[in-house]
Amino acid sequence: LQEIRTILKIDDGKYKQYGHFKAKVISVAQRELNDKTDIFFEFEEIKQGRKIVKIKFLIYKNSRNAGYIENGDIEPLEDVSKNKLTQQQEGLKTKLIDEYKLNKKIAIELIQSVSVEQIEKNIVYTQNEHKKGKVSQNFSGYLLKAIKDNYASKISLFEEDEKKRKGDIKKAQALAERKEKHQEKLSKEFSKAQKEVFIKALDNEAQKKLVSEILEEVKLDSFAVSHIKKKGLTSPSAYMGIIKRIDNFEGKRNTYIKDKMKEAGF
Repeated sequence: LQEIRTILKIDDGKYKQYGHFKAKVISVAQRELNDKTDIFFEFEEIKQGRKIVKIKFLIYKNSRNAGYIENGDIEPLEDVSKNKLTQQQEGLKTKLIDEYKLNKKIAIELIQSVSVEQIEKNIVYTQNEHKKGKVSQNFSGYLLKAIKDNYASKISLFEEDEKKRKGDIKKAQALAERKEKHQEKLSKEFSKAQKEVFIKALDNEAQKKLVSEILEEVKLDSFAVSHIKKKGLTSPSAYMGIIKRIDNFEGKRNTYIKDKMKEAGF
């Protein structure tokens, strides 16, 4: 914007607010060039955050003013609007010109070069972007660019990629959950088997001695004490007391789980 102000020799104190600059300079130039010269332009406002910092000019030939006859009147050129359009295209042309303020020649050229479906999709896309506050005040310029570059199609591809990415994440999460559940199952399976092997290896006296030792270790937990006295070494409350007496229990369990997980394809 500062570069434009410098080129046009606009004093720093003049048209400080962008809205004034747009109304008094850009829009005036846009009208006068369209009426009096062989070019016209649309423009896009480029934001940095919420502030407009740049303007992108889209400049086109103005066939309406391209030739002049001797008396100074504008020479009538071929009217592209005479090219036959379908009823659907005619309706779309009217919409682009009257509702979205596109130049008549541009509207017709768009309709003749781009499918109706592409135009309609990008109208919807631009309207949605405008509602989100992502389109500058120059709706027409943005719409023109959207139709030509088919923004709607690009967004659809992005959404498909995003959907696939989310699907991949969901699959990965489901796999991690299955893996975790299987690990828990294997851990319980291994612990139960090791506990039974350990207990069976003890004679009656050794088992009674172990019960006494575990009761001493959990004496502050009245529930555990009561349960162990009833169930003996089969009590869940005696589990930790038994496990910690098994030689290299953690190492053996980790190896077991690793091997079984590999067999299961994890």
